[in-house]
Amino acid sequence: MDSRALIIPTEALGKAVFYSKGAKAGMVKSVHVDLYTECLETIFVSDGKEDKVFDASDISFVSEELILLNIPA
Repeated sequence: MDSRALIIPTEALGKAVFYSKGAKAGMVKSVHVDLYTECLETIFVSDGKEDKVFDASDISFVSEELILLNIPA
């Protein structure tokens, strides 16, 4: 399944993001959406100290509360 289809971009804002081993990556600060397909391309995550950028292919699971990455940390 294309991970970009797992999440609606506007619903990503403010979600908690966790690495696959459980460590918190931060909160979604902003998103980048492909204007042609309207699919999520990139999420920008902040932990309060630094900003991180994750590609949509890094997302393995999405719920109402959180986004889980397929990256160990």
